[in-house]
Amino acid sequence: MLKIFVILMLCLAATDARARASGIAQGGWSYLSAEQMSRFPTAVSLALKSAQDLCGGEATRIRTGFLRYLPGLNGVEFTTIHFEHFDCSGKDLLCSTSGCLHRLFVTKSGRMREIWRGHIREIDMSNENGIPSIDFNCGRGGSFCHFRRKWNGPRLQ
Repeated sequence: MLKIFVILMLCLAATDARARASGIAQGGWSYLSAEQMSRFPTAVSLALKSAQDLCGGEATRIRTGFLRYLPGLNGVEFTTIHFEHFDCSGKDLLCSTSGCLHRLFVTKSGRMREIWRGHIREIDMSNENGIPSIDFNCGRGGSFCHFRRKWNGPRLQ
């Protein structure tokens, strides 16, 4: 078993850097406890609490992939919250025809700040030759759009 794990880790290390997903449930919904919420950075916890309040303040249910991370160079890390994986008690308060709410944060020197938020179909993150890239996939009026921004140090360009 250990050999399989080591081989799997080597294969993952050899592939292009991609964002890693975080979540509790494997495919289905699971409850996010206050203890689990307290482990997230303050900005993420506040964003989740805000969504929970908007949805009626009920218990928070999430699916795998609701939170994704991408490490960058020099200790920079990107975090996205994907609210399509956040249960709003059957209400469409976090999603619209433009997509679901997504929030993008960057952590640098131990400080996390929000750098983008909006309703969009999906956000994908990857490293291209060591440069973090964010792909925004959006829908407008039934059509599809896509744009990419790269991190230049202080902001997305």
